[in-house]
Amino acid sequence: MKTTVANIVTNIHQGRKTGLLTLRVIQSNNLFKIFFRDGQIYHISFGNIKGADCLSNIDSMDFSDYSFIADIKLDIPVGSLPATADIIKHLEIVEKMLESKGTEGGGAALNAGPSAPVDSGRFGRIGEQLKVALVRQIGPAGGRIFDRVVERKWQSSSPPQKSDLVNLINLLKEEIDDMNDRKAFIDEANEIIK
Repeated sequence: MKTTVANIVTNIHQGRKTGLLTLRVIQSNNLFKIFFRDGQIYHISFGNIKGADCLSNIDSMDFSDYSFIADIKLDIPVGSLPATADIIKHLEIVEKMLESKGTEGGGAALNAGPSAPVDSGRFGRIGEQLKVALVRQIGPAGGRIFDRVVERKWQSSSPPQKSDLVNLINLLKEEIDDMNDRKAFIDEANEIIK
C-alpha cells in the first residue's frame, strides 16, 4: 500500500514523537534523514547536504520505504529550517509517494542483543551510544550490524580497555559506505569513548 512522505511526517508531528525518520532513496546509497524532537523537525540531512537545502532537492528524489526509530537525538544546534508545518506543506505539494511497508519502531532495534559478549558496566552505556551513532549514519539496520560486529568480529579484554573500543570503532566504520557518514560516525564515536 502506498502512502505519502507528508502523511508519515504529519503522523510523527501530531504524535509529538522524538526520533529519526529515515527514507530510503531509490538509486542512492544515502538515506534521507529527518530528526524530530517532540514532533518538531530540527535537522534534515541527505549525504553531505544538510538543513533546508535537502528540501529543495527532495523534488528530484524517489523513495522506496521508510523507518522511524524513537528516541534518537542529535546533539546539534538548531539550524535554520522552516517551521515543521511549512515543511509538511512543502511535502504535500511535491507529493512524494512510497511503500508503507516502513516501520515505526519504538527503538527496540537499539537495545543490545543477548548475544553480545560484553554487556556490563561502562561498556553497556558506551555500547548503546556507539550503536545509536551507527544507526544515525546508516539507518535502522545499524542496530543489527552493531550486534553482528560485536558478536562475530570484535575481541575485547574484560573489562574492555580504550584500545578495545578503538578497535570496535574501526570495525564499525567499515560498515559505512558513504565517506561523509563514516567521518561523522568516527567523530561521534571518538567523543563517546573519551
